[in-house]
Amino acid sequence: PSTPAADADSASRWWKTLRRHALEAHLFALGKVALGVVLVGSAVSVFLATAGTRTCRAEAGSEVCVETRWYAFTIEPKSELVVVDGGVKQRTEWYRNGNVWFAGSYDSKTGARVGPWREQYVDGTPRFEAVYNNDEIVGTETWFYPSGNVEWQIGRKEGKRNGEERWYHENGQLRPIVTYANDKREGTFTVF
Repeated sequence: PSTPAADADSASRWWKTLRRHALEAHLFALGKVALGVVLVGSAVSVFLATAGTRTCRAEAGSEVCVETRWYAFTIEPKSELVVVDGGVKQRTEWYRNGNVWFAGSYDSKTGARVGPWREQYVDGTPRFEAVYNNDEIVGTETWFYPSGNVEWQIGRKEGKRNGEERWYHENGQLRPIVTYANDKREGTFTVF
């Protein structure tokens, strides 16, 4: 505690001033270090967002590389490509919250989409599903409402509309049903 006699003592005032200056000097040095860490961290984060990372390994006589880009100033991945011998094999993209936005595979030699492709809303609810062969949808193409209920379905053959196209209200009840053959309307058109 301070007393009038201690406050009058010049040695005591000198000591307090010296401690205060030492503390200020340490805080200033600590501030410079913290600023340096923030600047370096920001630069690394921006680099990872733009250039990303790339890791490669040999697998069954092929070079398999994984290229990842990140959202700046987070630890969340933004996109990932699996590249086999220079051609993209698989692609996944994420929302900033970590949920998958869309994912699918490619023929690494031709670059055409193959296999199942899925797209989702930001909350993870399905938005689109289809199976591709040589960059054309085969089978059923399905679109969903944000609630997760089916909005629209159509059969496809070699990328063309083929079969019944069904539209649904958000409550699940049918709207119209249209029949297609080789991408042209054919047969009945029923509206509910």
